[in-house]
Amino acid sequence: INAEYMGFVQSANPMSASAHAPPRKRKRPSSSPRFLIAVHIGAGSHAPAKNDQYCGVMRRACAAARKALLTPGGCSLDAVLAAIRVLEASECTNAGFGSNLTEDGRVELDASIMDGSDLAFGAVAAAPGLLSGIAVAHHLLVASRSPLPLGRVRPLCLAGPGAREYAVESGLADAVDPRGGESLVSPKALATWRNYRDRVSANASRTRLQSQTSEVALPASTQVAPPP
Repeated sequence: INAEYMGFVQSANPMSASAHAPPRKRKRPSSSPRFLIAVHIGAGSHAPAKNDQYCGVMRRACAAARKALLTPGGCSLDAVLAAIRVLEASECTNAGFGSNLTEDGRVELDASIMDGSDLAFGAVAAAPGLLSGIAVAHHLLVASRSPLPLGRVRPLCLAGPGAREYAVESGLADAVDPRGGESLVSPKALATWRNYRDRVSANASRTRLQSQTSEVALPASTQVAPPP
């Protein structure tokens, strides 16, 4: 699957009529809302055997977004938040639970969200200790619309541990991992990390051994100048 995505439209697509077909009666316009939901879960090469797994995750994300849109008062931001939270909870998407680990074996989250109507924006980067990066980014976006006194500007992007501190101070309990990020480490991701850690360590050991056993062969008649 390259750049895998899935679309969902809440209305029937009109069928094109043949030039020789009899004219059809025009249907009354539907009162149901019309919208498109597209979910993208990554680019690159993936095993075809996982197609059903990827498509299943995308279907669930689209369904969650649809439910958010059809909820009274729901908007596109709610749909984006709902869809991405499904992706964060899935081990196969490299977002949230099951993500690739950092060099020291932790999960650090990146997430961003923007509202095209007013360009409001929120993001987190390399944030440890969270359960949902998109929930914190969404909160930053919403908060950015409320001005602070004395001309101060609210943060739009928080990186590192500051993102978790902000989430705690903002009362985003469902976005903060009480285990400090360990809840997002899946057995598969941990096994992969240990495998690469051991390979990197072994390669570094071989490099040190080679540097310690290097020799230079010179003819017997060679004269080496003493250091200055």
